[in-house]
Order: sequence, then C-alpha cells, then structure tokens
Amino acid sequence: MPRYFFHVRGTRPYQDDGGVDLTDDAVAWNEAKRFARDIESNLQPADSWQLEVHRDGGPIYFLTINASEGALRSGMGYNEACSAIASICREQAGADPAHRDFWRSESEDWSARSQDGKPNAAVTHEVSEGRLIPKQAKDEKKP
Repeated sequence: MPRYFFHVRGTRPYQDDGGVDLTDDAVAWNEAKRFARDIESNLQPADSWQLEVHRDGGPIYFLTINASEGALRSGMGYNEACSAIASICREQAGADPAHRDFWRSESEDWSARSQDGKPNAAVTHEVSEGRLIPKQAKDEKKP
C-alpha cells in the first residue's frame, strides 16, 4: 500500500514526517479534501495555506487556500494566483534538491503565465503527470 504525506505550507506550516498508508490516489484525494476543511475552519483574514499531497517522494496534489479581505467573488485573480504558484514552486525548489530543476522550470512557467494579462480571470490548478496544470474559471463580474 502506498504511503501518502500531507504537508501544509503557508501561514501555519506543518511537515508530515510519518505519512499514512492509503489504498490509492483517490482515497488520498478524499483525505486531502477532509484535511482542507479542517484548515478552512481555522482560516483567518490574510491567511494563506497550501496543502501538498506527496507519494513516492513527489507531489501528486496541491490545494491552495488564500483568504483576503475585499477579494473578487470569483476568487484570486489569474495573475495573482499564477505569481503565488510561482513563488510556491521556488520555495519547493529550495526544499526539494532532488527535483530542483523541475520546480525551477515550473516556477518560470507560472511566472510567465502571470504576465498573460488576464486580471479578472480566476484560476485553479491540478497536478497531472507531475506538472501543475492551470484550469481557468469563467470570468465573473464584480458585484
């Protein structure tokens, strides 16, 4: 059975050194959502968290939670989200020497995306084959 690790980065970091044995990635995803709900219940204005789910020494899922006052209803703006993800990738490059080149490349890609000029678009992302893939939401009008 694979071992999964649930690390929290951001305002209140947590390093999961023990991990937990789970049957597969789908079960790990459900556990990540449950953990995110626990994080959300303690979220304060201006807090920023990222839950990283790792298996076999590498990330398989990222869940990012950012709280800010006066944010767009559709969530974090595209450019801001891409910049935040680029920053997280830079941090990961320093924390994960074995995959440093991968994380630096991801950081550069996300930095480039932050310059796309889509200030009112919301963005989320998923991990596919070890790469962060943006999933852009439809624009919502400000209230």
